[in-house]
Amino acid sequence: MKLISSLSTRLAIASLATVIATGAAFAAGTAATPPRNDWSFSGPFGKYDETQLQRGFKVFHEVCSSCHSMNKLAFRNLSQEGGPGFSEAQVKALAATYKV
Repeated sequence: MKLISSLSTRLAIASLATVIATGAAFAAGTAATPPRNDWSFSGPFGKYDETQLQRGFKVFHEVCSSCHSMNKLAFRNLSQEGGPGFSEAQVKALAATYKV
């Protein structure tokens, strides 16, 4: 029992020393701060770019949907304002590719 206690104490001390040494190494260097970007979608009144949303949905549809689902998304959401902005015909063509 004493061996386990001694071993766990040594591991705790070694971990603490590693954390302190790592923190000191980071504090010694001066890191440049990245410039602040003004994104079109930042803030409560931000707006997304429709072409970026459409491209993102295309990537999801072609790559990610084989493993991940979008079961919380309805087809009607794809043509609503604030979304990717697909036309009704595009949404109907997309919906026709799915088997329910």
